[in-house]
Amino acid sequence: MGQILKMRISHDRGRAVVWLCGELDVAEAAEARAFLLAAAIDGRGRLVVDVTDLVFVDASGLSTLAFVARQTAQDGGWLRLVDASPLLRRMLRIVDLTAVLPVYESVHAAIIADTSGTGTAPEGGRIAGRSEPHSALPTGN
Repeated sequence: MGQILKMRISHDRGRAVVWLCGELDVAEAAEARAFLLAAAIDGRGRLVVDVTDLVFVDASGLSTLAFVARQTAQDGGWLRLVDASPLLRRMLRIVDLTAVLPVYESVHAAIIADTSGTGTAPEGGRIAGRSEPHSALPTGN
């Protein structure tokens, strides 16, 4: 039996920051989709998803992230991933989702891209390295 997906939300500069831990697979996809869509609304369409502690993602998990990203973009917002593992980054490249699901090195970098007016991740959304542990997530409003 796999790890149950744990999800937590916090806020940073009016943006919703979601931390995912465990496995995002077919068993957890529907619950994750509902949680992320609610978080996007809570963050006024700006959603940062810290995947530092996401240990497994299957096709339904990728589909969930892409669906929420496209929905937020359609509503004028965005979804940005933080600290994706090399395997997850590779999966995003293989299925051509790097533009839909840009990856940043930290929550701060994902939010600053928005406040700087660029709206894009450096180097087309691909950031190498894993530098910020989930414990660095902001914990309040």
